[in-house]
Amino acid sequence: MKMFETIGVLMVFFVILALGMVFYHQQQTRSAKNSATEARSLDAIAVAQTVSFLPEMQCTFENIGIDGCIDILKMEAFQTLLDQTDEKAKQYYFGYLGYSKITVTQLYPDAIPSEAAYEKVVYYYPRGSEKEKRTTHVPISLFDPVDQSYKFGVLTVEVYTK
Repeated sequence: MKMFETIGVLMVFFVILALGMVFYHQQQTRSAKNSATEARSLDAIAVAQTVSFLPEMQCTFENIGIDGCIDILKMEAFQTLLDQTDEKAKQYYFGYLGYSKITVTQLYPDAIPSEAAYEKVVYYYPRGSEKEKRTTHVPISLFDPVDQSYKFGVLTVEVYTK
């Protein structure tokens, strides 16, 4: 009789232990997925910050960079550089920007509410599938050195994953 009690207690103990292990494994799996998602989001933010502070596009006043401002002429020259040069320039900037698409959109003034007044894809290096991507929007000022005016825009950075 005591032997059956001992076996019963051991069986209950092992069932509780197995349930605890299954629960712990599921929690670890969820935690790993959340960490991976957070890391991809941080990658997208890092690329957005890198683009915001590229001297090739940033506004300057007496050789001092202005945060949150993109010079339209510099940006167009940068985009032309990436489109028309050899692979060295693309490989160089790939180290900073990775698999991403960078778009600058002017929203105000001269924008119709349903569409942008000005939109330019500055950098585009897609990964095999564009289905999984993290998008980051950064409000910016667009400086037009021709007429010395500032406009409001959005820098959209889409970082492709897997």
